[in-house]
Order: sequence, then structure tokens, then C-alpha cells
Amino acid sequence: MIDFKSLETFLWVVNLGSFSAAASKLATTQPAVSHRIAQLEQSLGVRLLNRDNKTVSPTAAGRKLLGYAERTVKLRSEIVASIRNPDAIEGTLRLGIVETLVHTWLSELIRRVEKVYPRLNLEIQSDITWEMGKKLANQEIDLAFVMGPLNSPVLINRFLCDYPMAFIASPEMRIPKPATIQDIARFRMLTFPRRTQPYEILRAVFNEPALGPVRIHSANALTPFIQLATEGFGILVAPPAIALDRIESGELELIPTGIMLPNVSFTATWLNSPDTLAIELVAEIAVELARESQATYNL
Repeated sequence: MIDFKSLETFLWVVNLGSFSAAASKLATTQPAVSHRIAQLEQSLGVRLLNRDNKTVSPTAAGRKLLGYAERTVKLRSEIVASIRNPDAIEGTLRLGIVETLVHTWLSELIRRVEKVYPRLNLEIQSDITWEMGKKLANQEIDLAFVMGPLNSPVLINRFLCDYPMAFIASPEMRIPKPATIQDIARFRMLTFPRRTQPYEILRAVFNEPALGPVRIHSANALTPFIQLATEGFGILVAPPAIALDRIESGELELIPTGIMLPNVSFTATWLNSPDTLAIELVAEIAVELARESQATYNL
């Protein structure tokens, strides 16, 4: 007998290339995945997968079944979307998120998802954008909130929000207000990691021979830099949103300058595949939440 779970399992084994990856995606065990595939092959009387030590690939019969499996999974998503029973949205969604959004509205997103879809679990990891782009391509995560958009024909991007960049420092550093580019260049700058747009733009702005050597320090995680800026170690160059509590308490302050830095934009990004209903629903909650939060964090 062919059931939906067996077809879904087959689809993810093929898409992810291994039984273990499919088990992780479906929040089950590798033996359970193996059992479903064995039952499916027994029901159809054909071998569906080529197995070797490293990868799994479909046989000729498996490739034919793959098209039916994709349409079946997509049809189920359309049915659930049409009826929209929250309890039908279940399982585990693997979410990647950049640190800026961790500091802003991640906790509220989790609360809203739990309230609307109580049977959907979020498996969350924070990373930098280009790493999450690779993880999406390798199907190691399902949805990413990144500094975007990510340009790829296989990815879908939804705009979330954009935050202004600013120069943020401890009042004890006594930086002139407003500060000139020469004033800022005298201090260490603490910002996003290399290979990100904010870092590259900042480096280009201060790449002037008249300024002399400029110290721009970067890190994958900005949390230590927030603390270092509070201690007067340097100027944090980032969206004020990530240090709002310290700005409101007076531990940090915004330094007005004539230096124009572009806003940092964020998107919800996911791989275009047959089974994206839960992804799209969570992305929609994030879009609404980001829109609500925009005014709060645009200082």
C-alpha cells in the first residue's frame, strides 16, 4: 500500500541524498525512513533507490515516481492551505537567522508561531548570510532570515525590513558631535564580518590615503562588539537596533556624522520546492512582525 508518508519520505531521501538527512528533515529516525522506503519498494515491486556508501540516487523507476511524489506533496500543501487547519501544520522547521534579527524580534516570532501553529517546532541556528546561503542550497535548513536578497534561480526571497547603519560609541570616548570622517577614523571600528555588504562599504568609505591606517575589526557575532563598544574599546558600526537597550540606558550613544551608509536589508529566503507550506506560513508571520517592528528600530 502506498501512503502519503512513504511518498514524502521518498521525496526527501532523493532531494537530500541520504536517509539520515531525510530523517532529520522529517523529525524521525533513520530506521523509520529505511522502513518506509522498503515498504514503498515492496508495494511497487521495483527498486527505487541506488545505494552506495556515500549517496543515494533514484533508479529509472525512482525518477518516474519522483514526479508523482512531488505533485502529491504539493497537492497536500494546497489542501492544507485551502482549509488552513493550524493543527495540520506540524513537524520541525529548521530556521537560520542572522544575529541582527536575533537581537530584535526573534523572541516575538517564536511566541507567535507557537500560538498559531502549536504543533510546529522551530529548530533555530544563527549564522552569517553566506553560510546560510550554502546551507539552504544543501537543504540543511528550510528557511533563512538573511542580509539579502540572495540571488539564485532556485531561491525565493521575501523582503522583511531594512535598518539604518549608525556609528555607536560610549559617551566616555568623548567623540565630537557631529563627528567628521577624520574624527571617526582615529578610533577602532567594530562591524559586520568580511564579505558582507556593510563591511565592504565601510572599508571603501574609509579607504582614503589622507586618513592614514584605519582599524576596522570584524566578527561573525556582534554581541562581543556591543560589550567592547560599551567599554570604550571602539566605535560600533551597525544598526542601532542591535544595541537598543544600551542606547536607551545611556551606556551607548549615536554619533551623528555626515558619513552616508546605506541601510541593511533583510529577507526571508527559502528553496523553491514542492513542500513549502510551513515555510511560507512562518515567513508570512515574520514579514508582518518585521513591518510592525520597523518604526521601533529605525532610530
